[in-house]
Amino acid sequence: MSKIPKRILFVLEHFYPYVGGVETLFWDLCNKLVHQGYQVKVITTRHDQSLPMEEVINGISVKRLAVKNRYFFSILGFFSTYKYAKNFDIIHTTTYNAALPAYLAARIRRKKIVITWHEYWNKLWFKLPYISKFAACFFYIYEQMINRLSFDQIIAVSEYTAKQLNSSRRHKDKITNIYNGLDYPYFENIKSHLNHQIAEPYCIFVGRLGISKGINILIESYKNWDNNRKIKLKMVIPKVPHSMFKKVISQIKEAGLSQEVELYHELSKQDLLQMVCKAKFIIIPSYSEGFCFVAAEASAIGTPIVHSGQGALVEVVSNQFINCDSTDPKDFTEAYDLALQSEFKYKKLKKFTLDEAVESYTQLYNKLTHAQ
Repeated sequence: MSKIPKRILFVLEHFYPYVGGVETLFWDLCNKLVHQGYQVKVITTRHDQSLPMEEVINGISVKRLAVKNRYFFSILGFFSTYKYAKNFDIIHTTTYNAALPAYLAARIRRKKIVITWHEYWNKLWFKLPYISKFAACFFYIYEQMINRLSFDQIIAVSEYTAKQLNSSRRHKDKITNIYNGLDYPYFENIKSHLNHQIAEPYCIFVGRLGISKGINILIESYKNWDNNRKIKLKMVIPKVPHSMFKKVISQIKEAGLSQEVELYHELSKQDLLQMVCKAKFIIIPSYSEGFCFVAAEASAIGTPIVHSGQGALVEVVSNQFINCDSTDPKDFTEAYDLALQSEFKYKKLKKFTLDEAVESYTQLYNKLTHAQ
C-alpha cells in the first residue's frame, strides 16, 4: 500500500507577503497543510530585496531565489526545484512562469506534479490592451506550450477555466475543478464591525495591474459618467509593474480625472476590505477572469458589484450585482447610474470555503500517491 503524501514542494512565481489572488490561495493552502501535519516548502522569487533568502513562516519553509523578474524564474527556478525535489512526494506549481522549471525538475526526478491553472486565455491574448502584437504572440505560444506538457493532474479554479482547458482537447481526463477557498468567518467579522455604517460616496476598483483587468474600460467609463464629481473613484492598485503603473497614471491625467480618482497602494487586508465594505459599489471590468478573488470577497462582504460578466465572473459573483455582459465602457457608464439607484439583481451568496478547497487538494495528493 502506498504511503500518504506528507511532503509537498510548491514552486510559485510569487508567495507571501506578495499580495494577489493567487498568492492568497497558496498562502492559505500551505498554512492549512502545515496545520494538518504536512511538510511544506515553497520555492519562489524574491520580489522585495528586503525579504530574507530563506525563512520559516508559520511552519512553511520558504526559499527565495535572487531574481525579482518572474521571467528569469522560468530558467533559474529549475536548479533549486531539482535540488529540493528529491526530498518531497509531490511538486505543486501554477501558471505561468513557474510551470516549466517545476515540470522539468519533476520529470527528471520522477516525481508527481500538479499544476493549478488560474486562467487559460488562448486567443484572447490578441484582443487585450497594453500589450504589443509581438508580446501577445510570444505569450500565446508559451501558454500553448505549457498546455501541451503532460502534468499528472491539472486543477482548474472554476468551471469556466475547466471548460476552456477542455476546449483545447488536451489531457481532459486529468482536469479537476477545485475552487479557490475563502475564510468566510473573517469576512463576517469585518461586516459585523461596519454594519452600522452607511455606504460612503465612492465606488472602488481593486486589482493588480494586469492587461486583462479592464483598467482602460474603467477609466473611460468613469470619465463619461455625469456623476463622477459626486461619486469619487478609489483605485487600490500596486505600483508594479512600473511601466504599467505609469500608463495608468497617464491615462487618468489625460482623462482629466486627477481630482476625481484617488489611488491607494499596499493596504493591509483589513484596511482593504473595510474600504470595499464602505463603498457604494465595486467595479470589475475584466476582459476575463479565471476565478476572481475580488468578486468572491465583495460578494461575501455584501458590497454590490458592477461587472463585465466575462470569464468566471457569472459563476463567482453573487449577492447584489449588475452584470453588464460587456466590455464596452458605455455599458458600464449606464450601469453606474443603475447602481446609484440601487437597481441591483440578487443571487443568494455562493460560498467557496477554504476548508472544502484544502480537503479537495489533500484528496488529490493522496490519489496521486496511491497511483504510483
